[in-house]
Order: sequence, then structure tokens, then C-alpha cells
Amino acid sequence: MFKKDFSCVWLVLACLSLVSLTACSDDAVGNPRSLAEPVLPTDASGDGLALSSQSDSLVPVAIPYAGGVMTVDFPVCNTESEGRVEKLFLGGDKYGYDRFYKCEQGSWNETDISATCDTTGVTVGAICKRDRKNGFFYSNGAYSYSSYVFIYAGNGVWEDFDGLAKMTKECTAENEGDKEKLVYGSDDNTLAVYYKCSENKWTEIDEPTFYCAEDSVSVSGTCSIEIDGKMVYYKYDDGAILVNGMWMNGGWVKSGYDPELGFCPVIYKTYFVSCGEGSEFDCKVDEYNQPKLRESGWVNYYCRAGQWKQSNVVPNQYTDPRKEGLTDMQYDILDLPKDAKVGDRVGGLLETCWYDKELYTIGGWGVYDYCLSRNYYRYRENGSWTLETRSEFEDYLSSDHLGCNAETEGEKRYSLPRNDEPGAVYQCVSGYAEPVEYIFNHYEKK
Repeated sequence: MFKKDFSCVWLVLACLSLVSLTACSDDAVGNPRSLAEPVLPTDASGDGLALSSQSDSLVPVAIPYAGGVMTVDFPVCNTESEGRVEKLFLGGDKYGYDRFYKCEQGSWNETDISATCDTTGVTVGAICKRDRKNGFFYSNGAYSYSSYVFIYAGNGVWEDFDGLAKMTKECTAENEGDKEKLVYGSDDNTLAVYYKCSENKWTEIDEPTFYCAEDSVSVSGTCSIEIDGKMVYYKYDDGAILVNGMWMNGGWVKSGYDPELGFCPVIYKTYFVSCGEGSEFDCKVDEYNQPKLRESGWVNYYCRAGQWKQSNVVPNQYTDPRKEGLTDMQYDILDLPKDAKVGDRVGGLLETCWYDKELYTIGGWGVYDYCLSRNYYRYRENGSWTLETRSEFEDYLSSDHLGCNAETEGEKRYSLPRNDEPGAVYQCVSGYAEPVEYIFNHYEKK
């Protein structure tokens, strides 16, 4: 079977019980009301076919699960629904995985994901691509996904895809390093696979490794190629990245591209630099934030999932005319108050902005663009402001500043902002500090 593992980062906790299937929250595995989701066979390109029936009578079906049995409501399996496939998501909306069941001769039987591939009007050699969520998740909280490819062998049979099936060229010492591209399927439903001859065997490689010259990594770190009449862009990341389901030390990352803004990788990492001269802190930096001055004023372009997006939230140092002619640190301290008491904490004018950040408050989730001070200052006994030290902030973090109990019910608590995390106002609710609102320099809620 042609299968690869992919990950998308979700923070999760294991929530399975062999004794009680309702031991977790409302998302837990024991709520069978909506677990069965109709998935009719689809055509080979992956486009869903419409359901012919408008409504189904449901019947309870017992299926094996977690060493026991659970009951799920399925549509009636009869001659009219013969061959129909249902996708069953086990484990709840946050923690589950997919199984597939097929109506066969009056009963629902577990089947392979290839059963969701239609055979009507499909020619031999057609391909079918499917994705399936696994029950396993990594220690960092990332779910594991598997992608499957099948090829139609005829007579209603989908076989596991073999990328080397069309390979006619031998891999020998004489053609070491040769690359080959093989295309399967037809029309607009095709799959291209790439191989490189290495040590007398064909080894699968990815698209950019096939097309992009090896010296382009060190020269520009970018690769622009035309494939089937369309431009495709890649940017090289020399750090640890996930490529085709495997962690690698460096690799090509698919990107969007804008003639003015440049490359926008589908995935990339932030990095840390000094927050300023004399600072003991390192500031998180996103290199794909690009403030630009337009006729309407300053706007910021930021990179998300291979696309450049626009926001009106821009750091102070770009919009404030007082910055001209000043160094960053000279500008940073312009507005430090002259009247203060020892221990006061104030943010400087230099800012770092963050975009499309999901934050939770007691009122629900929200998406924000916001800016925070890059540096924070403390007022000293000698009447001067100096940069906050690392030990001062760590002392604050180690204090029980968010502690709540029965006696503090309803009281407010506060957390201090820092370079990449906003401050917040909390309220003690049932012994827990619940966020009520966040503290930004300036922001927009989406």
C-alpha cells in the first residue's frame, strides 16, 4: 500500500476507557448519537456523489471497540443500501480516528478505506486518493494522519498503489544519480511520483528534489519551476522540518510567491534574537512579517499557510514619526514616565506584532492580530528606568500570582505581558483563574 504519515499540530489528551465509554467530556468516545457519518463511494478524483435517499431509518448496531462493544446508530442495511459505506469516527471530535463499514447482505461489516473509492465508469489504471486519521498521536500532541493511494485493476477491485509499476529503466552503477518521473492516472486525476537511482535501487524522492538544482540550496535557497503549465515555488529550510511524514534536517518547503513580497512557505519556524542592547531576553521573531507604506497608510503583510495576508496592525516604530533619526533603543525609552514608584514596570515603544492568534476567554475563543512591547523596564531606587532582568521576571513567574480558592471567588488576577505573550485579566471562578480579557498595546479582533 502506498501510504505516508502526515501530522498537523493539535494539543490533545488521551481519553479512552475500557470500562466506561462516557468517562470524558462531551467530546468523549461514549456519545454514539452522531458517530456514524455517511460516506458514499466517490469517484476516483475524490468528488463526493450525492445521496439518493433523503432520510434513513436508523438501527442500533453493536461493533467491537476498546476490548468491548459499543452501540452505534447506522442506517438500515437492506437491498437498497447494498454497497453503501459509512465512516465511523471513534474517540470523539478531538481524540478519535476513522473506521469504515460497508453494507453487505443485510449487515454492516468493517472494511478498508478503499471501499470509499467508486468503480462506476472508472477505467483500469485510474487512481483514488484517501486520507485517514489514526488513533495514535505523538508525544508533542500532534495527530498522525495516513494518506493512501489505490489504483483500479478492473472488475470492481482497487489495488494498493505501487509507484514503481511503470519503471522500465534499471538502476545500476552506470546511471547512479539519474532521476525519473512516473505519472499514473489520466485527465485531471493524476499522480506523479519521483525516483532517484541510488546504490543500485530506485529511491523515492519528492517533487522539488527532482526539479530543483542542488546548488540552488546554497545559492538562493529558493526554487521556481513550471509544472504542467503552472508555476510552483519552493523555499529551502535548513532546520528540522516534516517532509512527506518524516522529520528531516533540511528540505524544500512548498511556498506561495508574490513579486513584491517574495516567498511565503506553507510551514516555517520563528526564531529568537536579542531584544535589544543590554537586554537579557531573547525576542521571538517572525521573518515573514513585512510592513509596507501604501497610499492609505501603513499595512502589514504576513505569511500564513503559503499565502500572504494583510493586516492594519503594524508595530509603532513604523508609524511613529518620532522614530526617524533615532536608534531602536533611543526610541524605545521615549515615553517612559517621569513620575513612577520603585518597582513599576512599563513596556517600551518598540513592538513585535503577531497575527491570526487564537486566544480563549471566559466568553469563548477569538482570533486576534496584536502588538506587544519588545522590552520592559523597571523603575529603580536611584530614580532611573533600566531594562527588566531575567531574574526579576522569573521571580514573578514563580509567584502564585494566579492562585484562586473558595475565599477568592470572583476576585481579579493579572498576568504580565512579554514579547510574544499578551498579559491577561483573570477572574477566580470555582477555584480556577479564568481569562476574562487580554492586555495588548493595540489589536484587532477578527
